[in-house]
Amino acid sequence: MSKRWTRIGTSAIAVVCMTCAAMGDVLVLKDGTRLVGDVKKGDSGYSITDSSGKRREFSTDAVKSIEVGAPSTQPKDVEADRLASLRRSVEALSDVNAIVERYNRFVQTHHGTAVGADAEKDLEVWRDRQAKGLVKVADKWVTPQERVDMIGQAVTLADQARQLMKQGQLTQAQPMLDQALAIDAQNPTALYLLGLIQYSQNKIPQARQSFEAVNKQVPDHPPTLNNLAVILSRQNSAMAALNLYDNAMQAAPGTRPIVDNVAEALHALPEQQRTNAVAKKLARRFQDQDAQLQIALGQQGLFRWGATWVDQRTLDMLKAAEKEIKDKLDKMAADFDAAKAKVEDYDTQISETERTMRRMESSRYYRDAQGNLFTAPLPSSYYDLQHDLDSLKSDRDKQLKTLDGLRDAAVKLQAQLPVPRFSGVQQMIGPEGAPLIVPGATTQPTQPALSPSPIPASATTPRPATTTSKP
Repeated sequence: MSKRWTRIGTSAIAVVCMTCAAMGDVLVLKDGTRLVGDVKKGDSGYSITDSSGKRREFSTDAVKSIEVGAPSTQPKDVEADRLASLRRSVEALSDVNAIVERYNRFVQTHHGTAVGADAEKDLEVWRDRQAKGLVKVADKWVTPQERVDMIGQAVTLADQARQLMKQGQLTQAQPMLDQALAIDAQNPTALYLLGLIQYSQNKIPQARQSFEAVNKQVPDHPPTLNNLAVILSRQNSAMAALNLYDNAMQAAPGTRPIVDNVAEALHALPEQQRTNAVAKKLARRFQDQDAQLQIALGQQGLFRWGATWVDQRTLDMLKAAEKEIKDKLDKMAADFDAAKAKVEDYDTQISETERTMRRMESSRYYRDAQGNLFTAPLPSSYYDLQHDLDSLKSDRDKQLKTLDGLRDAAVKLQAQLPVPRFSGVQQMIGPEGAPLIVPGATTQPTQPALSPSPIPASATTPRPATTTSKP
């Protein structure tokens, strides 16, 4: 019995020792997951290797914090690895007080060791930064005044890029944005402008990430919400896009570019999605704001035409052209119905003829009194029916071609409208919508003033239609 308990006791001690040896850093993810192992920082994020040797990688955005383990009976190389892990973990932190606290815990745990002495040297550097009140900008620790100067430099570069982009010089603006973001990776102006460039280069996922970063820093920023909605529409996330448009319309009621985009988005919705609660809610908000917008723009001589605006003279011309096209379409519709009726009549005649021919084919077989099977020749009327069937099918094919021709003609006729009601394109708000920040300001970036009726000179210029509008 005593030997048995001795074996159990020895095993328990072994398990405890293995547990101690397995202790390591704790990688805390933003979803609350805690992973234990050896944490290392790489170019794209962090990796953690558990006691079994399994290695997992996580992006920097997925990591909330890193807790450095503190076993006191590890070999020297393991202890050195833990100090290296601590150094890597604090690289992601911007709170010098939190960094000092981590180093204090590490130094206390490793007091009297070579690794503890190295950590004390690091701690002195961090205490010096703490005493000087240094703050982190990008990957540098600077004084508050230096931070204001650096952010001011980033703001200046971003604004210079914004001016270039307003002139359509995206290539020249790109290096300035790169410099601005190297100084201040969270500069919302630069991120917004970068998103526009990425979108123009058809880098849709990257553009979405840039605008989502802006949205985190500048919540309820109407141009950002609008641009995210445009991107989600392109990614076939219609309901998510409509939600963002709804938020944008609440943040900046009656803003023309946003209201016009909503008109396009609602028009593009498939019929079965128009009864969705999100769509119905946005449609009501659109009707309310568009009614007010039409009053405001009507005073300037501009009138709603689908998702765009035209002057009175253009509106009269478009209505006359639309009526003429409608009359032609109505006549074509009558021709279409007649051709469709003929096709249906041919289908009926073909079916009846084929049934008659099958009966004649089946009735040609008979047996004599001894049970022998004989095949009688088909009557001449069978071949008459066969000739009629070929003629019916030929006439049916001609009517089908007539229907196809009428459809194509209807599409071309609708395209003749000088200004289509809907272009099928939802528009980004450009550099004029970028959030503006003031160096040293304690408040959030300011939102550019978006007038409820900012009508550019090209407001009445027809936009090219990329899709055929619904009749």
